[in-house]
Amino acid sequence: MQDAVTELPISRDNGYVAEIQEENRQLSQEVDSLRAAAARLQAITDSRGFRLLQALYAVRMFLIPRLSFRERTAAQAYRAFRGAAHWTKNICMSLTRNRQDGGETVGKKSPASPGFAAPEGSLHEDRGRKESLYAPLNWRLNDGTGADSKFIKLIILSAVHRSGSTLLQRICNARKGTLVWGEHGGLLTHFAEIYTSAAFYSAAGTQERIQYFSRGENPNLWIGSICPEMDFVRQATVESARAFLNTMYGQHRENHDIIGFKEVHYARREYELLRRCYPEAEILFLVRNPLNTWNSTPRSWYASFDAWIEKWLRNTQYFMALAKTDAHCRLLRHEDVAGQEKETMAILAETAKVSAKQIALVLGNKIGSSHVGINEAERQTILRQCGKTMADLGYA
Repeated sequence: MQDAVTELPISRDNGYVAEIQEENRQLSQEVDSLRAAAARLQAITDSRGFRLLQALYAVRMFLIPRLSFRERTAAQAYRAFRGAAHWTKNICMSLTRNRQDGGETVGKKSPASPGFAAPEGSLHEDRGRKESLYAPLNWRLNDGTGADSKFIKLIILSAVHRSGSTLLQRICNARKGTLVWGEHGGLLTHFAEIYTSAAFYSAAGTQERIQYFSRGENPNLWIGSICPEMDFVRQATVESARAFLNTMYGQHRENHDIIGFKEVHYARREYELLRRCYPEAEILFLVRNPLNTWNSTPRSWYASFDAWIEKWLRNTQYFMALAKTDAHCRLLRHEDVAGQEKETMAILAETAKVSAKQIALVLGNKIGSSHVGINEAERQTILRQCGKTMADLGYA
């Protein structure tokens, strides 16, 4: 694929060609990685063990049909067992660490820590490679300057669930001309996956595309995988995502001059896609003390306690960094919103156009709060792994 770049019949400056060469090198690595993954997947599906699992699944579907009373009962029993097992596991892990380290584990790095270096070939390393490929803010695109790119004006993102995003949404909607819609299940993640799939074909068909157009669009060449260049794939991703959101949130548009939404599933790549779609939208990043957040988070919402910690750390640290570099991004603490902290109230007055009286009326009506609980082992784990970031946020 690198050789293909040297055959490009273009006369542009060497810097641009060097960028294309480097990009195609990265894409070539991604293609090789995907092909290797496909080969491993094929080997798995051809194995006896996989066929045995298929047979067992067929038996399961016969005995416990989908959406049946038996399935619901089994699911409830499994969640109850999983919660008890997870609690026991955390206690045992905490005791083991204390025995091995003499009770001192501060400073040790984990996959959730900023300084963690994932081993080559690990899931963390693969995720890093994909994120480097999917970097909308570095894409060469025509930035949106039309009315479509100004449709969404206010976006609320929270690091994890139970961070107070609904309260902040209610505060914004206290102004009659504002309509901040609720969560949509992280739909922009699907647009990111669409890009990944389309980018694979664009990269894999580079040689065919170059040969076809450099040889006068000769139909007697193999063009089965020919696909447009990467910039067109990227432009399609941004414009389709923006068109989807604008159409979806077009309801009641005529009565509001500020349209937006809130979401709890988004991180770096979704933020970058949002910023490409709406360069001037105000984005409010909401964080909350992780001790209180985990205390009110249903355990079934995350794969594990460790997965929740990793997400809180990753998103919170990213939001903190963005708030310092993006003039249209503001970092808010839930505690400051609920406590009507002076600077936070000024930010809401500027971005959401709400008055102190409107904010007070919303805060006077508590809706939808919950407490799941937090044990001592979980508390100590959060303090150990999130302590530095908590201190940076002012959580003593």
